[in-house]
Amino acid sequence: MPTTLPEWAPVAFTQSARGKGGRMTIAIALSSPVTALCIAFRNKYAAALSVRAQIKGAWTMCLRDHVLMPCAHVEDGGQSTVILTSDMFSAFGQTSALELVLLQPSPHWLSFGITDLRLFSPATAVSRTQMTGMALIMREAELA
Repeated sequence: MPTTLPEWAPVAFTQSARGKGGRMTIAIALSSPVTALCIAFRNKYAAALSVRAQIKGAWTMCLRDHVLMPCAHVEDGGQSTVILTSDMFSAFGQTSALELVLLQPSPHWLSFGITDLRLFSPATAVSRTQMTGMALIMREAELA
């Protein structure tokens, strides 16, 4: 397990509520294009996530309906730490912007979203073992 977290790449992001009901889109503008990326955040009751990336000017669906909560009506997974890497995506290339599309079909959760969004690029890339360590550190900080 790493003793320190890698340096996170700077990211500017804006949040918009496009669509109706249980859908939220978070638009992320990267400070400079990247060819690989790790996305880390804390879930706040989003049931599923899709990721779209702007690759060479065209929008591409990279990850579709990734399950964050096994059952949208039950709290399991509703406050978990999530780490996604670009090797999990169906497509990824020279990316300058992302859209995270959060879904929550259940009427039980009046609000949902994500917090503590972090991105890092290959300059600070870490192994899968280190990513697991980062998830544990983030969870420990959440409990403190």
